[in-house]
Amino acid sequence: MWKDRESGQSLIIITMIVIVILALVALVVDVGNAYAYRRMVQNACDAAALAGARRLAERGIDEQEVLEIQVLRDIERFAGENDLERDKVRAWFIDHDGDQIQRVYPSADPVPEAAEGVEVAGDRPFDTYFAHLLGFPRMTASTTAKAWVLTGPCSGDNLFPLTVSTGVFSNTAGVPEIGYTYTLWDHNDPHSPGNWGWLYWEDGDGNCRCPYPDECCPQGPSARDLEDNMVDTSRSGNWAVGDWVSGAPGVVMGGVLDVLFPYVTDEPWPMVIIPLYDQMRGTGNNTKYRIGGFAAFQLNCVYSSRGHYRERDGACAPCDTGSSDDKCIRGQFVEMVEPSGLDGCMETGISIPSFRQPRSSP
Repeated sequence: MWKDRESGQSLIIITMIVIVILALVALVVDVGNAYAYRRMVQNACDAAALAGARRLAERGIDEQEVLEIQVLRDIERFAGENDLERDKVRAWFIDHDGDQIQRVYPSADPVPEAAEGVEVAGDRPFDTYFAHLLGFPRMTASTTAKAWVLTGPCSGDNLFPLTVSTGVFSNTAGVPEIGYTYTLWDHNDPHSPGNWGWLYWEDGDGNCRCPYPDECCPQGPSARDLEDNMVDTSRSGNWAVGDWVSGAPGVVMGGVLDVLFPYVTDEPWPMVIIPLYDQMRGTGNNTKYRIGGFAAFQLNCVYSSRGHYRERDGACAPCDTGSSDDKCIRGQFVEMVEPSGLDGCMETGISIPSFRQPRSSP
């Protein structure tokens, strides 16, 4: 009789031990599986958020609008390519602080002006291995990701009087490729006939502003003005995104070369801040450029015909235009300059999508 009672007790203990073991197995296997799915969903949301922010960064490039449906399609496409079903993805436009502005809908309306990034949420249901024995046949991995558009400053001073189009970054998603050599001034492919991208600060003090290209400062600066403005960049004054600045005609290359050479050969290697333009009007003395942003730049080649050149690290091959007036300037953008998000500005040419929340305006 006692043996039967002991056998019954043993059966209960063994059953309880089996249940505990199953629970532990479920904890190890299914919870581990849940973490794996959550990591997959996180990767998908991260990729989708960056894709949405990247599309958002295209606002203003060549005056184009970005529509809500374009942002949503990019988000859903990248989520799908990372094994997250589109109907399990939700997205919102967010502001500087990461607060939701509105849901991203398949609408043909332009994205909200206040949108500085996107937030993406995703869910992935999955079957369990052992947890269904405990009443959990399915679990869901859920997570979110936020990405912002980081841009350059809304305004700049101490500017070098040379500009380049934001269009040169069209093949790199609007972002300068660090280490790549860009040609800023090429006789065979000038920004504007008779100008080549040189800028003019009225009277050297930067006080003249052009809200519209037809209201820009009177023309007629001397070559000496340009040289002085290159030597002393503080003469530029402060310029803002959207300002129209006049081009500087009448460049005398000999004097300009003498001023440019130290920017190529000096140690430490000088860095200059140049405006980037997103629109241009006129030619020669009437050239006007609209500032779309600013970028840090280092010159590694100043080349002119008849052997007048300075180079850094062999970067100054001839411009190969076949012209007796062959000339060009080359350089690269500086990696250590980090863009920052500022309210009310969406610069082109130096905009990047990032998981980091933008810094506040000073």
